[in-house]
Parts: sequence; structure tokens; C-alpha cells
Amino acid sequence: MHIRLLPIFSGLLLLGFSFFSLSCSSGNSAEENPTKLYEQASAYKNKGEYLKAIDCYNKGIALDSLNITSPKVVAALHEKRALEGVTGSYYDALRTTLRLEQLPEGVLSDSLRNAMLAEKAAWLRELGSFRGAAAALEKLSSPTPQNRFELASLYREIGECRKAAEIYSEFTGMERDPVIRITALAGLLQCKVAEPELNIDSADAIAGKIAAESGRVFGMQEALIERIQALRTASKSLQLLPNHKRNASYLLFRALTLAEESKNQLLVQILRFESNAVIVRKPDSFREAAEYFRLKNLPYARSAALFMLAESDGIDDAERVSSLQQGFSVSRNSAPPWPGEAFLQLEKNAGKRLVGLLLEKSRIFELFDASEQTGFLALQRSIQQDRRSLLPGKEHAALNAEICRLQHELSGLLQRKADIFFRGEGYEKNRAADQAINIKRGRLLELVSRVRSINPRAAEIMRFSPEALQSVQGRLKDDQAIIKPLISDSLCGVMLIGKRQLQIAVSSSFDSLHTADSSIRAFRRELAHGNIHQTVEKEWFRKAFSESLQGSIEGYRHLVIISADLFPFHILAEGNHSMDEKRYSYLQSITEFSLLSQPLKPEIGASKIYFYPVDNVSGARIHKLFAPRDRIFLLWKAYRNSELDALRQQIALAMQGTVSASEAMVSIAETSAGGREIWRYVSLYGDD
Repeated sequence: MHIRLLPIFSGLLLLGFSFFSLSCSSGNSAEENPTKLYEQASAYKNKGEYLKAIDCYNKGIALDSLNITSPKVVAALHEKRALEGVTGSYYDALRTTLRLEQLPEGVLSDSLRNAMLAEKAAWLRELGSFRGAAAALEKLSSPTPQNRFELASLYREIGECRKAAEIYSEFTGMERDPVIRITALAGLLQCKVAEPELNIDSADAIAGKIAAESGRVFGMQEALIERIQALRTASKSLQLLPNHKRNASYLLFRALTLAEESKNQLLVQILRFESNAVIVRKPDSFREAAEYFRLKNLPYARSAALFMLAESDGIDDAERVSSLQQGFSVSRNSAPPWPGEAFLQLEKNAGKRLVGLLLEKSRIFELFDASEQTGFLALQRSIQQDRRSLLPGKEHAALNAEICRLQHELSGLLQRKADIFFRGEGYEKNRAADQAINIKRGRLLELVSRVRSINPRAAEIMRFSPEALQSVQGRLKDDQAIIKPLISDSLCGVMLIGKRQLQIAVSSSFDSLHTADSSIRAFRRELAHGNIHQTVEKEWFRKAFSESLQGSIEGYRHLVIISADLFPFHILAEGNHSMDEKRYSYLQSITEFSLLSQPLKPEIGASKIYFYPVDNVSGARIHKLFAPRDRIFLLWKAYRNSELDALRQQIALAMQGTVSASEAMVSIAETSAGGREIWRYVSLYGDD
């Protein structure tokens, strides 16, 4: 699994965030006495008034600045750091942590330093800085097995499975505690599945050891919660192997029995969801889980339960559609930036299922919304994961910094809430996380009006939401149409959106030989290798997409192909003159089209030309969104740098006679030597 890592920009630990002023005491004497301020901070903390407590700590520490190494100041810094973390003030918490780390050797006890670094790693992980989190854990002086497993999981996240496997291997000896050993074996299995070439036991052999070790875990009497979590971890690893799903299911049902003994209702409901999801899939269990997560204000967990309910046997199509629509509605404001591969796949499957159900019923207007669900979440995550300045110019640096920090901290809090579900622990942080999310979203809304006065388009990126059909049609030019392939788990169709036209055609059914994902991957692979003239996939997609729109697109000159999983629609036009001469461009979501089609403020300076391989479409998407004047092109096959330099010059020359990049590509195809080859393998990303 490829994970794109986020650089935590160099100013992260230096950027301050001043909360609104809160009085710590009504008397001036208290405000000048650090000890009394610390006592007041502690009182506020005990009452759950964390922001007031932080303010008192800040004032007391400022007065005590000459005694920074004294035990009371160190304790105050430690408490302040912890509260900043609880309230989602990540940047402040990391800055306070750095301050403690820089104290002279011996000031902090080993236990305090280890606890501080472990918590720092947790915050950095929530923020998406997996390398930074790993670096923090590498500094632990006496790491526990749990610390080592956390470090190994971070290595897996950044693709360093070999280093992760080395850690897990330390804990697989028979002398180890069964909980530790089965957890280590589960980690080894995940590493082996991710990198089969690792020089460790085969996946089946490791799975066999997990099954054998589970008996020792069942036989234990102590450490109830630890046993439950170890069985969950082992089951998740076994689920990676299709022929071991029954064992995975069995482990979860045993873990559920233990959870019921523990009286831990959060774990009970999570395990009812997980054990039911592997094989059985009874609808009542998912309904109960969805309702429990709603009451506990865990919206992403609720959306997962609703998505799984739609996959259950024994419910009618009306409930399936309702569950899927509710699930996407709930996840819109709660989806974490790093959900993991399993939940990304769950979202993708849910989107396909919803499209398929609505295609079967020809529910056209609902299809427009449904077809955008996964694309919207993907765009939202792209913005969360790749923060850039919305406003150019040094004069907006402070505003940019505040927006970037708020959005980054919001993404961390959403990840924290989702991790309560993923990890089955930490619910005590949920209420504070909700309060922090509300405060930060409120502040962002205040900033939107300021941004709008500077750059209206940037303000829309800050608060973007799914676009209504009528609004999208209003943004289309008369000669422009959106072509949106509709790919479900069973049916294939295509949507045409013009300024005054909406058409949906159901064209084909997928079968065992033509599943959506495999067919698109095969077609793109053939295109990259140059084998696109007469192939099974090309003919299949031509009938599915191109022929069903044959008479409907003749009046349109520019076709914008919008698909979450990019599909080279223009290749289907080869050999058809009326389709061949059209202008083509690509996007991943209709929301992007709406954002990019808004007028740009006049600016000095020419646009630049950039190329992105189609495998890095997320890079193309973010670049175009934050630098809309630049011309972004997708490459359907690999090019050498020298070839790209020549291609850049050729496109720039063709664009001298037109402001339309897609028109320039048509001109190159019709008039240049080798132009048809360029048209085939280089496509515009954007509205034009």
C-alpha cells in the first residue's frame, strides 16, 4: 500500500496560537502569583474547563520564566502540554513538548520523558506525520512492547515493512506472553502480505502460528482488555488471507465473549460490528451498532455500520439505498484523513452499490448526487492531507498560517474520533474533541468572509460542499458537456450533463471477466504499453460508454470526463471522426469542476505547464486546485524528462494562438508530426 507522507512544515513548532483571553482570577494578586495560578489551573482542569486552565498555566509559566527547571514549572509545562493535546491545540502542544525536550539532561525523569514522547507520537500520527511519530518513539529510553508495536505499525505506514518485521520478530519467541506473541505474529503477517519478498515465514505458516497461539490467549485469566485487543489485531491480519476468514471470524466472536465479560460497552459494540462483518452479516447487528454509535457521537463509526447494513442479506432495496445515503451524509463531515485501506475500500464499495441500485431503478436525480459521494470524500481528503497556502503574497502570510493550522488541527481531531472506533479505546477524549472541532470550525467560518474579500474562489475551497445539478449546469458553457461514467458493483452506465440536458444510459453488466476495477486497470495498463488498437477491454468500454452517447454529444465541442477512477475516454473516440475532433479534459469530481469554473482574479504572470503521471492524479488535482492558472497534463504512459521538455515547448507554442489548452491539444493532433501520439497519451487535467 502506497502512503503519501506529509511534511510537517518547518514552522510547525514555532507557530503560536493565542486563545481568546480568559480571566484566571478576579484578584490581581492571584494573577501575579505563579503558585496560585497553577492552583487555579488545576481547579479549572478538574471541572473540565480546559481552555481556562491552559490560560492560567500560560500566565503562571510566563511569570516563572526564570525558574524554568524548577519542579513546579516543569509540572506546569507537562500539565499544559497534556491539556493542549486534549483540546486539539496540536501546534501549541508540540511547541510545549519541544520546550520540555530542550530542558537540561536530568530535569525530566525517564518515565515523564517516555510518556511525553509517546503522546507526541500519537499527536503526530493523528496529524499524518508518520515519520515524525516514528522519530519520537525511536527516542524512548525504555520502550514497552506496546511502544515497539506502535513504532512497527508506523514503519508499515511509511512502507518500511522490513524494519517493522524486525521489531515484530523480537517478540515471537515461545517464552513471550501469549498476548505479546500473538500481536507480534499478527504484525508479521501484515508485513508479509504487504511485502511477500520478505525473508520470513510464509503467510500461511504465520497464520497457522496465530491460530495455535490463540489457544494460549483463550486460556489466560488476567489482562482481559489486552486479550480482547490482541484477538482483534490477530483477526484483522487473518482477514487479509481469504482462506483464513473463518479463523478470523472465530477470533472475533471469542473476543466479543470476553468483551461482554468486561462490561466495556464500546468494545462490545465494536466487536459486534466487526464479528458480524467478516462472514455472517446479520442486519440487526449493524442496525444496533449504527444506533449505538449515533448515541455515542461517533459518526464515522456509524457510517461504517450503515455501509455494512447495506451489504447484509435479508433487507430490501429501499433500506439499502436509505442506509447508503445516510452513511455518506454522516461521513461528509466526519471522515478522517487516514481511514486505512479497509475502510477506504468500504467507502468505495458503498458508492458503487448505491450507484448500481439507483441505476436499476432509473432514479436519475439521485444518481447525480450518488455518483459524487466517493469523489467528494477523496477531494476532501486531498485537501486535508496536502495543505497549501490559499492566498498568494506575503501580506496574507498570517491569515494563511492560521487557516492552515486550523484545517490541520481539524483533520487531526477527526482522525482522533475515528481512531476511537478503529482502536477500540480512547472514548474519554471524545467530548473534548467535539468541543474543539466546533470551536475550530466556528473560527474557520469567521475567516471565510475575510478570505472572500481577497479571493472568492479560495473562500469556496475553504467551505466547499457537494454541488447541486442545477448549479453545475449553470457553470457549463453552451458547447461544453460533462461525461461521467457510472460504475457500480454490477452495472455500468454513463451520464451526460449539458447546460440544458441530463441523460443517463444503462449500457452493460459486469461479470466475472469484467469487474469494474479489473477492467479499468487492464485498459489503462494496455494504453500505457501502447496496446490499444484492438483489445477486448477497448471494445467492451466502447460499447458501454461511447456508443450509448453517440447521438447525444454531437452538439458539444468540449467534453469534460469526470470519474473518481480516471478512465481514458478519449481513446474510445479513435476511428470515429465526429468524436475524434472534440476537445477532452479530465477531472475526478464535479465539485472540482464547480470550483475551477469560477472566474479568476486578474494576475500578472504567465501560467506554467506541468505533467503528472496518471498514477499521481492526486498531485495533479491539488496543484490545479491551488494554482488554477497553471496548465496541468496527465500522462497515460511514462515519458523521459527530455521528452517532457520538448513536449512542454510544443504545447506552449500551440497555446500561443488560443487560451484553451484542450484546443491546443487538438491542434497538435491535427497539425504536428507525431501529434496523434501526443493526443493519445497526454490529456489535460482541469476544466480547460
